[in-house]
Amino acid sequence: MERRFRQHVQTNHFWSAGQRVLVAVSTGADSMVLLTLLQRLPLNLRPKIGVVHVNHQLRQQSEQEEVFLTAYCQRQQLPLFKIRWLDHPLTGVEQAARQFRYHFFADIMRQHHYSILLTAHHGDDELETILMNLVRGGDIQTMTGIRSQRTFASGRLMRPLLIFSRQELRDYAKQQQIKYFDDVTNNDLTFMRNQIRHQIVPILKQDNQQVLTHAVAFSERLQRLLRVNQQFTDEQLQQIGQFSVAGFQGKVSAFKIFSPDQQVLLLDRIVERCLIQQGTTVKESQKQQLLRAILSVTKPQSRIDLANSWRFERSYDLFAFRPRQMKKVSETAVCQLNVGQWQQVDRQQIGLVTEQATLRPGDDVLSVYLAPTELPLIVRHRQPGDQLALKKGHQSVKRLLINEKVPSEKRERLWLVTTAQNKGLWLLNLKKSQLFNQIQTDKIHYRLVLRNV
Repeated sequence: MERRFRQHVQTNHFWSAGQRVLVAVSTGADSMVLLTLLQRLPLNLRPKIGVVHVNHQLRQQSEQEEVFLTAYCQRQQLPLFKIRWLDHPLTGVEQAARQFRYHFFADIMRQHHYSILLTAHHGDDELETILMNLVRGGDIQTMTGIRSQRTFASGRLMRPLLIFSRQELRDYAKQQQIKYFDDVTNNDLTFMRNQIRHQIVPILKQDNQQVLTHAVAFSERLQRLLRVNQQFTDEQLQQIGQFSVAGFQGKVSAFKIFSPDQQVLLLDRIVERCLIQQGTTVKESQKQQLLRAILSVTKPQSRIDLANSWRFERSYDLFAFRPRQMKKVSETAVCQLNVGQWQQVDRQQIGLVTEQATLRPGDDVLSVYLAPTELPLIVRHRQPGDQLALKKGHQSVKRLLINEKVPSEKRERLWLVTTAQNKGLWLLNLKKSQLFNQIQTDKIHYRLVLRNV
């Protein structure tokens, strides 16, 4: 295994000798094997290793795992960055844990100047992910499985163990007497992934021992095909309409020029860029409904409400995808701002997006770390007694306006963004809070984005 791993690293040029690499270690067999393989690389291939660990505190064993890894890194003289997850939601724990974990990884990479994050995903994970996505929806965009590498935070995220099976990693751990911990929740068949892992994948392996290799090859080829398709569709969409902060608007007549197969791919790309990349799910049945609405001859006007307050609208030769929240706020209105939503204030739009969301040139951005209890944010006009939190104390909005010599006729029209607890985050176009942009590992990293229309 060590020889195959070494050849795999050399062939793919994952990193250069001495490059700073951060390894996500859960103390499971997969991540402990990855850490061992990295440490045993020859000096001309070995990176400078740092270890990152999240104690999710969801199992009693997690405390023992943290103690073990701390002692291991001390013996091996490896820097260890660890954190405990304290704020568990009542629902969606698995997704929330993953989000917290990767936010922490990204923060450590930036703070300590690591250019690569390594995770121990392997060939079984690849096959399980493809099958799970097929069961859940079958959208081709989700069928790519696990990418071997992609852009992440301030560098790259890489998975160098995809060429190995779970059993190969466990066999190596046993042969080399590598200590690891088994997560008992991996045997809980109430989870779909565990059902696929224990009941379906073994049958596929029995039928064809190369099924994992085929899954990895399928994923890589599909990713290449999708990249080529995205380039093609983006070029063709310029003939139909244009994307903006408000979504997409195009002409029905221009859309109809393309063949039926091309129309499906073009609609897929619009949906992906407007909704899926922002975390909004669109079912295959909804895509078919949208395509019928665009092509309809008998119904030149239609409206379809989508998830996360998005809407499709057609009016004769024009069709558009846009958020329903983007309505102008009245002079006395107070509106809420949740993740992925936008509100229009005067001639600008304010949105709260995730750390991974794509920004545009000219965006005014405030990086904020928020707990779930601080959401939704509030967008409103300023009120008597409003304050902005600074690094040292607070500043009243009234004093700020006096200092900045803002004319009185403009003061009442200014917009203030606050937390759900009414703590001032941003007096738009004037002053940002200096408190919420500090890295806080027990909170989630978001971006407040102000865009001109």
